[in-house]
Order: sequence, then structure tokens, then C-alpha cells
Amino acid sequence: MTNRKPWVIVVTHLFPYPATHGTELRILKLLVGLRSAGYRVALVLTDEPQHTDHLHGLRQLVDDVRWVGPAFRTRLGRRLPGLRRFVWQNLKDLTGTSWRKKDEPEGLFEPVPSTLGHERSKRVCPPQLPVLVSRLARKYQPVAVIAEYIFLTDCFALLKPDVLKMIDTIDVFSLRSEQVLGFGIDHDPWNTSAEEERAYLLRADVIIAIQAKEARVLRE
Repeated sequence: MTNRKPWVIVVTHLFPYPATHGTELRILKLLVGLRSAGYRVALVLTDEPQHTDHLHGLRQLVDDVRWVGPAFRTRLGRRLPGLRRFVWQNLKDLTGTSWRKKDEPEGLFEPVPSTLGHERSKRVCPPQLPVLVSRLARKYQPVAVIAEYIFLTDCFALLKPDVLKMIDTIDVFSLRSEQVLGFGIDHDPWNTSAEEERAYLLRADVIIAIQAKEARVLRE
């Protein structure tokens, strides 16, 4: 009897193939490294790919590629833009609550308190993501789920307790304010407070830093 290779699920909001900058290259190397180490890899994207011609190349590096499709109202609007303008724009105040209930599953984490609001994280982490990750976890029984960036940790919400939850932090977002200001930029939409970052980090079992200095900060 042959041993079955264990699965790992990697969740990202970036399409990593072909890699065009450092973060995408990091994710690409992670995927290749996991495969080389003997794991089967399912890659979950938080949005539908914009460049479907690159999907074939990506599928050579992983065992499964999935993504969160747009909400029903978005698909409807794409097919019938005139209807969207006529109906949706006039009735959104009346139907907004029911749309949100359909889009957002039960059992999600409570939102992390943020001075910058929650629209930022929603841009990269749609409410359907935890459902997709949970469904794949039931199918593949992965040994770990890895979230790229703290803002994708909602993907852990519906997992069973025995699934190892890991964050590849890539950056320490509570330090970005002073770092960005040092380059003369007065606004950074991804900056967080230390308390906000800690709340995201505590959702995981394992936190991965990209260098020793950042590891020390995250331990604190």
C-alpha cells in the first residue's frame, strides 16, 4: 500500500504566476518548496484570475487551483448592466441587508477592531472565502492551511481544530506607518495598530516571519 501525500492549502489574494514582484515570488517559491518537500498543494485565490492564460502554468506547480467567484449580484450586473443600473441602484437601500445575509455565512470570526474600518480587509478577503477553504479542507484533510498576510485569516474561521493554521506574515503592518513615513509617503492603507495586528495573529497556531528582526517584534 502506497502512502498518500499530505495536503497543504495556501490562501492568497495575489496571483503568483508569473511572479512580477517580491511577494509573488515568495509565494511561488513556497508552492514549489511544498511540492518538493512531498506535499500536495491546493492554492486558493480570493478573487477570480484576471489572466486566465496563466492558469495553465500555475497548475503545473500545484495540485489544485480554486478561487472565490463574484457574488450573485455582481454576476447579474455583468450580464445585465442595464438592469443593474435600473433596479439595483434604486433598491440597494431596501435589499442591502438581504444581500449581505446571503453573501456572509454563519460562524465567521468577529471583525478585528480597526481604526481604518473593515472595507480594506474585505477587498482582499471576501466573506465567501472561509466557506471555500472549509469545503476544500473537508475534501483534502490538509495538515495545514497557510494564509498569506494577516488580512486573510478569516479563512481559518470554519476549519476543524486539528487543522494547523499558519500565517505567512510577509510584513509587520503595525510598523508600516513609521517605515512609510520615512519614504515621504503620508498615507498607507495597510497600516494597522499593534492591537489590531495581534488580534489577527492570535487566530493562527504558527506565525512565520521573513527575518529575525520581524520575528522578535511579532513575539513581543
